[in-house]
Amino acid sequence: NIDRDYLMDKFIGYNHEALYLPYDNPLNDARNYTGEKLKFDYSREKFKKINKFAHENNVLPSSVFLAALYITLYKYTEQKETLEKFDATFKEMKGGLYEEDGYLPRLSEIPEETARQAKYILVSYPLNPVCAVADDAFYRELIAWAKKYNTVVIHDNAYSDIIYDGRTGGSFLAYEGAKEVGVEFYSLSKSYNMTGARTSLVVGNRDIVRTFWNVRSQFDYGMFLPLQYGIAAALEGPQESVHIQCADYEKRMKTLCGGLREIGWNVPDAKGTMFVWAPLPEGYTNSAEFTMELMEKSGMIVTPGSAFGKLGEGHVRMALVLPAEEMEKAVRAVGESGILHKK
Repeated sequence: NIDRDYLMDKFIGYNHEALYLPYDNPLNDARNYTGEKLKFDYSREKFKKINKFAHENNVLPSSVFLAALYITLYKYTEQKETLEKFDATFKEMKGGLYEEDGYLPRLSEIPEETARQAKYILVSYPLNPVCAVADDAFYRELIAWAKKYNTVVIHDNAYSDIIYDGRTGGSFLAYEGAKEVGVEFYSLSKSYNMTGARTSLVVGNRDIVRTFWNVRSQFDYGMFLPLQYGIAAALEGPQESVHIQCADYEKRMKTLCGGLREIGWNVPDAKGTMFVWAPLPEGYTNSAEFTMELMEKSGMIVTPGSAFGKLGEGHVRMALVLPAEEMEKAVRAVGESGILHKK
Protein backbone atom coordinates (compact mmCIF):
# COMPACT_ATOMS: atom_id res chain seq x y z
CA ASN A 1 0.00 0.00 0.00
CA ILE A 2 2.12 2.93 -1.26
CA ASP A 3 0.87 6.39 -0.40
CA ARG A 4 -0.35 8.25 -3.51
CA ASP A 5 1.02 11.62 -2.32
CA TYR A 6 4.44 10.03 -1.88
CA LEU A 7 4.38 8.79 -5.47
CA MET A 8 3.21 12.19 -6.75
CA ASP A 9 6.02 13.88 -4.88
CA LYS A 10 8.68 11.34 -5.81
CA PHE A 11 7.93 10.70 -9.45
CA ILE A 12 5.76 13.53 -10.76
CA GLY A 13 7.22 16.44 -8.85
CA TYR A 14 4.01 17.35 -7.07
CA ASN A 15 5.88 19.37 -4.48
CA HIS A 16 9.06 19.87 -6.47
CA GLU A 17 11.14 22.98 -5.94
CA ALA A 18 10.22 25.61 -8.53
CA LEU A 19 13.83 26.28 -9.46
CA TYR A 20 17.05 24.41 -8.79
CA LEU A 21 20.46 25.97 -9.29
CA PRO A 22 23.37 23.86 -8.01
CA TYR A 23 25.86 26.07 -6.22
CA ASP A 24 28.96 23.88 -6.03
CA ASN A 25 30.07 24.34 -9.65
CA PRO A 26 32.58 27.09 -10.49
CA LEU A 27 31.31 29.87 -12.78
CA ASN A 28 33.43 31.10 -15.65
CA ASP A 29 33.80 34.79 -16.44
CA ALA A 30 30.73 36.40 -17.97
CA ARG A 31 30.89 39.36 -20.34
CA ASN A 32 28.46 42.09 -21.35
CA TYR A 33 27.58 43.10 -24.90
CA THR A 34 30.82 45.13 -25.26
CA GLY A 35 33.02 42.22 -24.21
CA GLU A 36 33.78 43.67 -20.77
CA LYS A 37 34.10 41.14 -17.96
CA LEU A 38 31.30 41.10 -15.39
CA LYS A 39 31.67 39.96 -11.82
CA PHE A 40 28.92 37.85 -10.29
CA ASP A 41 29.04 36.48 -6.77
CA TYR A 42 27.22 33.16 -7.14
CA SER A 43 28.02 31.81 -3.74
CA ARG A 44 26.27 28.95 -2.00
CA GLU A 45 24.22 31.41 0.05
CA LYS A 46 23.20 33.39 -3.00
CA PHE A 47 21.98 30.33 -4.84
CA LYS A 48 20.02 29.29 -1.79
CA LYS A 49 18.35 32.71 -1.77
CA ILE A 50 17.56 32.45 -5.49
CA ASN A 51 16.06 29.00 -5.00
CA LYS A 52 14.02 30.21 -2.03
CA PHE A 53 12.77 33.26 -3.94
CA ALA A 54 11.83 31.18 -6.98
CA HIS A 55 9.96 28.65 -4.85
CA GLU A 56 8.06 31.27 -2.88
CA ASN A 57 7.20 33.32 -5.98
CA ASN A 58 6.41 30.44 -8.31
CA VAL A 59 9.15 30.89 -10.90
CA LEU A 60 10.09 28.03 -13.22
CA PRO A 61 12.66 28.21 -16.05
CA SER A 62 11.82 26.54 -19.34
CA SER A 63 14.20 25.66 -22.13
CA VAL A 64 11.82 26.36 -25.03
CA PHE A 65 9.19 29.09 -24.75
CA LEU A 66 6.67 27.66 -27.21
CA ALA A 67 7.01 24.18 -25.77
CA ALA A 68 6.38 25.60 -22.31
CA LEU A 69 3.30 27.36 -23.56
CA TYR A 70 1.92 24.26 -25.23
CA ILE A 71 2.57 22.16 -22.15
CA THR A 72 0.54 24.56 -20.04
CA LEU A 73 -2.28 24.71 -22.58
CA TYR A 74 -2.29 20.91 -22.76
CA LYS A 75 -3.49 20.73 -19.19
CA TYR A 76 -6.38 23.06 -19.90
CA THR A 77 -7.64 21.65 -23.21
CA GLU A 78 -9.82 18.81 -22.00
CA GLN A 79 -12.93 20.33 -23.57
CA LYS A 80 -11.81 20.71 -27.17
CA GLU A 81 -15.22 21.70 -28.53
CA THR A 82 -15.55 24.54 -26.02
CA LEU A 83 -12.07 25.84 -26.83
CA GLU A 84 -12.81 25.76 -30.55
CA LYS A 85 -16.07 27.59 -29.91
CA PHE A 86 -14.21 30.14 -27.77
CA ASP A 87 -11.68 30.68 -30.56
CA ALA A 88 -14.43 31.08 -33.14
CA THR A 89 -16.21 33.57 -30.88
CA PHE A 90 -13.13 35.82 -30.83
CA LYS A 91 -12.77 35.58 -34.61
CA GLU A 92 -16.40 36.24 -35.48
CA MET A 93 -17.79 38.49 -32.77
CA LYS A 94 -18.35 42.13 -33.56
CA GLY A 95 -15.27 44.13 -32.59
CA GLY A 96 -13.02 41.08 -32.27
CA LEU A 97 -9.33 41.85 -32.53
CA TYR A 98 -9.56 44.77 -34.91
CA GLU A 99 -7.59 47.94 -35.40
CA GLU A 100 -10.45 50.20 -34.30
CA ASP A 101 -10.34 48.52 -30.87
CA GLY A 102 -6.57 48.79 -30.61
CA TYR A 103 -6.46 45.03 -31.21
CA LEU A 104 -7.91 44.42 -27.74
CA PRO A 105 -10.68 41.83 -27.30
CA ARG A 106 -14.11 43.02 -26.20
CA LEU A 107 -14.48 40.70 -23.26
CA SER A 108 -18.04 41.85 -22.58
CA GLU A 109 -19.14 40.50 -25.98
CA ILE A 110 -18.07 36.93 -25.30
CA PRO A 111 -21.30 34.92 -24.88
CA GLU A 112 -22.04 33.98 -21.28
CA GLU A 113 -22.18 30.25 -22.00
CA THR A 114 -18.85 30.26 -23.83
CA ALA A 115 -17.16 32.31 -21.10
CA ARG A 116 -18.32 29.93 -18.37
CA GLN A 117 -17.09 26.86 -20.23
CA ALA A 118 -13.71 28.28 -21.30
CA LYS A 119 -10.65 26.83 -19.57
CA TYR A 120 -8.19 29.62 -20.33
CA ILE A 121 -7.69 32.86 -22.22
CA LEU A 122 -4.36 33.53 -23.93
CA VAL A 123 -3.30 37.17 -24.35
CA SER A 124 -0.05 38.77 -25.48
CA TYR A 125 0.88 42.44 -25.33
CA PRO A 126 2.92 43.94 -26.93
CA LEU A 127 1.28 41.84 -29.63
CA ASN A 128 3.02 40.33 -32.65
CA PRO A 129 2.14 40.75 -35.52
CA VAL A 130 -0.16 43.76 -35.03
CA CYS A 131 2.32 45.68 -32.82
CA ALA A 132 -0.35 46.77 -30.31
CA VAL A 133 -0.06 47.32 -26.56
CA ALA A 134 -2.60 47.05 -23.74
CA ASP A 135 -3.34 49.73 -21.17
CA ASP A 136 -3.99 49.42 -17.43
CA ALA A 137 -7.76 49.44 -17.90
CA PHE A 138 -7.65 46.36 -20.12
CA TYR A 139 -5.60 44.30 -17.67
CA ARG A 140 -7.90 45.21 -14.78
CA GLU A 141 -10.93 44.24 -16.87
CA LEU A 142 -9.21 40.99 -17.89
CA ILE A 143 -8.48 40.00 -14.29
CA ALA A 144 -12.03 40.78 -13.20
CA TRP A 145 -13.41 38.77 -16.14
CA ALA A 146 -11.16 35.80 -15.34
CA LYS A 147 -12.25 35.82 -11.69
CA LYS A 148 -15.91 35.97 -12.65
CA TYR A 149 -15.70 32.97 -14.98
CA ASN A 150 -12.96 31.04 -13.15
CA THR A 151 -10.80 31.15 -16.28
CA VAL A 152 -7.00 30.85 -16.34
CA VAL A 153 -5.16 33.81 -17.87
CA ILE A 154 -1.95 32.97 -19.77
CA HIS A 155 0.00 36.08 -20.69
CA ASP A 156 2.75 35.87 -23.32
CA ASN A 157 5.10 38.73 -22.42
CA ALA A 158 7.94 38.10 -24.86
CA TYR A 159 8.14 41.70 -26.14
CA SER A 160 7.75 43.63 -22.88
CA ASP A 161 11.08 45.45 -23.28
CA ILE A 162 10.50 46.49 -26.91
CA ILE A 163 7.95 49.26 -26.58
CA TYR A 164 7.96 52.77 -28.03
CA ASP A 165 7.04 56.45 -27.59
CA GLY A 166 8.01 56.65 -23.93
CA ARG A 167 5.78 53.79 -22.85
CA THR A 168 7.08 51.52 -20.12
CA GLY A 169 6.93 47.78 -20.58
CA GLY A 170 5.73 45.81 -17.61
CA SER A 171 4.17 42.61 -16.40
CA PHE A 172 0.60 41.37 -16.24
CA LEU A 173 1.48 40.10 -12.76
CA ALA A 174 2.03 43.66 -11.54
CA TYR A 175 -1.74 44.19 -11.44
CA GLU A 176 -3.71 43.43 -8.31
CA GLY A 177 -5.29 39.99 -8.45
CA ALA A 178 -3.25 38.76 -11.42
CA LYS A 179 -1.48 35.97 -9.52
CA GLU A 180 -4.88 34.69 -8.39
CA VAL A 181 -5.96 33.93 -11.95
CA GLY A 182 -2.94 33.41 -14.17
CA VAL A 183 0.68 33.04 -15.17
CA GLU A 184 3.06 34.91 -17.41
CA PHE A 185 5.60 33.57 -19.88
CA TYR A 186 8.70 35.71 -20.25
CA SER A 187 11.27 34.99 -22.95
CA LEU A 188 14.88 36.19 -22.99
CA SER A 189 15.04 35.77 -26.77
CA LYS A 190 14.05 39.33 -27.63
CA SER A 191 15.29 41.55 -24.80
CA TYR A 192 18.64 39.77 -24.40
CA ASN A 193 19.14 38.28 -27.88
CA MET A 194 19.16 34.73 -26.52
CA THR A 195 16.98 33.37 -29.33
CA GLY A 196 19.12 30.32 -30.06
CA ALA A 197 19.34 29.44 -26.39
CA ARG A 198 15.55 29.03 -26.21
CA THR A 199 15.24 30.32 -22.65
CA SER A 200 12.07 31.42 -20.90
CA LEU A 201 10.42 31.67 -17.51
CA VAL A 202 6.95 30.74 -16.28
CA VAL A 203 5.86 32.95 -13.39
CA GLY A 204 2.64 33.41 -11.45
CA ASN A 205 -0.09 31.35 -9.82
CA ARG A 206 1.35 28.53 -7.74
CA ASP A 207 -1.17 25.89 -8.82
CA ILE A 208 -0.76 26.66 -12.51
CA VAL A 209 3.05 26.63 -12.29
CA ARG A 210 2.88 23.33 -10.41
CA THR A 211 0.58 21.92 -13.10
CA PHE A 212 3.11 22.97 -15.71
CA TRP A 213 5.88 21.24 -13.79
CA ASN A 214 3.85 18.05 -13.35
CA VAL A 215 3.31 17.69 -17.08
CA ARG A 216 6.79 18.81 -18.09
CA SER A 217 8.53 16.51 -15.63
CA GLN A 218 7.33 13.50 -17.62
CA PHE A 219 9.63 14.26 -20.56
CA ASP A 220 12.06 16.98 -19.49
CA TYR A 221 14.80 17.08 -16.84
CA GLY A 222 15.24 20.83 -16.62
CA MET A 223 17.24 23.51 -18.34
CA PHE A 224 20.92 23.11 -19.26
CA LEU A 225 22.88 24.61 -16.35
CA PRO A 226 25.07 27.02 -18.39
CA LEU A 227 21.86 28.50 -19.81
CA GLN A 228 20.62 29.13 -16.28
CA TYR A 229 23.87 30.94 -15.57
CA GLY A 230 23.29 32.94 -18.74
CA ILE A 231 19.79 33.93 -17.60
CA ALA A 232 21.11 35.02 -14.23
CA ALA A 233 23.88 37.07 -15.88
CA ALA A 234 21.41 38.72 -18.25
CA LEU A 235 18.86 39.62 -15.60
CA GLU A 236 21.33 40.71 -12.93
CA GLY A 237 23.85 42.43 -15.19
CA PRO A 238 23.76 45.97 -16.60
CA GLN A 239 20.54 46.70 -18.49
CA GLU A 240 21.98 49.45 -20.68
CA SER A 241 22.06 47.20 -23.74
CA VAL A 242 18.33 46.45 -23.41
CA HIS A 243 17.48 50.16 -23.54
CA ILE A 244 19.97 50.85 -26.35
CA GLN A 245 18.49 48.04 -28.40
CA CYS A 246 14.94 49.29 -27.86
CA ALA A 247 15.96 52.81 -28.94
CA ASP A 248 17.61 51.32 -32.03
CA TYR A 249 14.45 49.41 -32.94
CA GLU A 250 12.40 52.58 -32.45
CA LYS A 251 14.74 54.54 -34.72
CA ARG A 252 14.39 51.88 -37.40
CA MET A 253 10.62 51.87 -36.98
CA LYS A 254 10.31 55.66 -37.23
CA THR A 255 12.58 55.73 -40.28
CA LEU A 256 10.62 53.00 -42.06
CA CYS A 257 7.08 54.07 -41.18
CA GLY A 258 7.72 57.79 -41.55
CA GLY A 259 9.54 57.26 -44.84
CA LEU A 260 6.76 55.14 -46.30
CA ARG A 261 4.15 57.71 -45.31
CA GLU A 262 6.14 60.39 -47.09
CA ILE A 263 6.00 58.45 -50.35
CA GLY A 264 2.28 57.73 -50.09
CA TRP A 265 1.97 54.46 -48.16
CA ASN A 266 0.03 55.18 -44.97
CA VAL A 267 1.85 52.92 -42.51
CA PRO A 268 1.19 53.72 -38.82
CA ASP A 269 3.98 53.67 -36.25
CA ALA A 270 4.25 50.45 -34.27
CA LYS A 271 3.61 50.72 -30.53
CA GLY A 272 5.79 47.77 -29.64
CA THR A 273 7.59 44.58 -30.84
CA MET A 274 10.30 44.45 -33.50
CA PHE A 275 7.77 44.54 -36.31
CA VAL A 276 5.52 46.91 -38.25
CA TRP A 277 1.93 46.06 -39.20
CA ALA A 278 1.11 47.83 -42.44
CA PRO A 279 -2.20 48.05 -44.32
CA LEU A 280 -1.96 47.30 -48.02
CA PRO A 281 -1.46 50.35 -50.22
CA GLU A 282 -4.46 51.69 -52.08
CA GLY A 283 -5.44 49.48 -54.99
CA TYR A 284 -4.40 46.17 -53.40
CA THR A 285 -6.61 43.64 -51.63
CA ASN A 286 -4.61 40.38 -51.58
CA SER A 287 -1.63 40.42 -49.19
CA ALA A 288 0.09 37.37 -50.71
CA GLU A 289 -0.07 38.77 -54.23
CA PHE A 290 1.14 42.18 -53.03
CA THR A 291 4.03 40.56 -51.16
CA MET A 292 5.28 38.88 -54.33
CA GLU A 293 4.90 42.03 -56.42
CA LEU A 294 6.68 44.13 -53.80
CA MET A 295 9.60 41.69 -53.72
CA GLU A 296 9.88 41.50 -57.49
CA LYS A 297 9.69 45.25 -58.08
CA SER A 298 11.57 46.67 -55.08
CA GLY A 299 13.50 43.79 -53.52
CA MET A 300 11.75 44.38 -50.18
CA ILE A 301 10.52 41.22 -48.48
CA VAL A 302 7.54 41.27 -46.10
CA THR A 303 5.18 38.66 -44.66
CA PRO A 304 1.60 38.62 -46.00
CA GLY A 305 -0.98 39.25 -43.30
CA SER A 306 -2.99 36.24 -44.46
CA ALA A 307 -0.18 34.05 -43.10
CA PHE A 308 -1.45 34.94 -39.61
CA GLY A 309 -5.06 34.00 -40.32
CA LYS A 310 -8.00 35.41 -42.23
CA LEU A 311 -8.23 38.52 -40.04
CA GLY A 312 -4.68 39.38 -41.13
CA GLU A 313 -5.70 39.79 -44.75
CA GLY A 314 -5.32 43.35 -45.99
CA HIS A 315 -2.01 43.84 -44.13
CA VAL A 316 1.64 42.85 -44.33
CA ARG A 317 4.19 42.53 -41.52
CA MET A 318 7.61 44.12 -41.80
CA ALA A 319 10.57 43.17 -39.60
CA LEU A 320 12.91 45.78 -38.12
CA VAL A 321 15.98 43.61 -38.62
CA LEU A 322 18.24 46.08 -40.45
CA PRO A 323 19.82 49.41 -39.42
CA ALA A 324 17.98 52.68 -40.03
CA GLU A 325 20.25 53.42 -42.97
CA GLU A 326 19.05 50.24 -44.70
CA MET A 327 15.47 51.19 -43.91
CA GLU A 328 16.02 54.44 -45.82
CA LYS A 329 17.27 52.43 -48.81
CA ALA A 330 14.21 50.19 -48.61
CA VAL A 331 11.90 53.21 -48.63
CA ARG A 332 13.65 54.62 -51.69
CA ALA A 333 13.42 51.28 -53.47
CA VAL A 334 9.68 51.09 -52.82
CA GLY A 335 9.18 54.65 -53.99
CA GLU A 336 11.18 54.10 -57.20
CA SER A 337 9.41 50.82 -57.98
CA GLY A 338 6.12 52.54 -58.80
CA ILE A 339 4.20 49.93 -56.83
CA LEU A 340 2.30 52.58 -54.87
CA HIS A 341 0.75 53.98 -58.06
CA LYS A 342 -1.31 51.03 -59.18
CA LYS A 343 -3.91 51.96 -61.78
